[in-house]
Amino acid sequence: MIFIKKYGFYFISLLIFIAMMYFSSIMNEKYVQFILRKYADVVELFFNNSHEYVLGIGYVDYNNTYIIGRNCLGINFISLLFGFNSFAFLKYFKGFKKILWIGICFVSSIIIGFIANCSRLISSIPFARYSKFNLIHASIGIAIYLFIIIFIYGILKIRFERKGYV
Repeated sequence: MIFIKKYGFYFISLLIFIAMMYFSSIMNEKYVQFILRKYADVVELFFNNSHEYVLGIGYVDYNNTYIIGRNCLGINFISLLFGFNSFAFLKYFKGFKKILWIGICFVSSIIIGFIANCSRLISSIPFARYSKFNLIHASIGIAIYLFIIIFIYGILKIRFERKGYV
């Protein structure tokens, strides 16, 4: 019973993390299209261009320069962000507050993940015509993702340790 009380919420976080990863692998094309439309809308605001959805591929810009596809969903980053923050800071909470923290991590990882993925797309699109675009796009993504994870971890770590939050 002590084991469940001590590690039960970590197990719940782990199950949510696994469910997020699994959901992304079996996601229906309609859901992919719906979510990618949000990314395409943001890109259209910045670059004043339009996109057309091509089944099984994603949103293609009108010049056929780049594709906003399933890989642009950022589910792996969102899942990682959720798992990392929920596991790293769950120890600062007791009782029902642990469930609240897991919920906050879930919702905030989706919001922050969306912002990070939009930033990645917006930063990469000017390089779409370069032959090394995939390398540039991946490098920008890694830099943005690492910065966000380290920045959020640092802020939360300082906040929780200073306040002695429990």
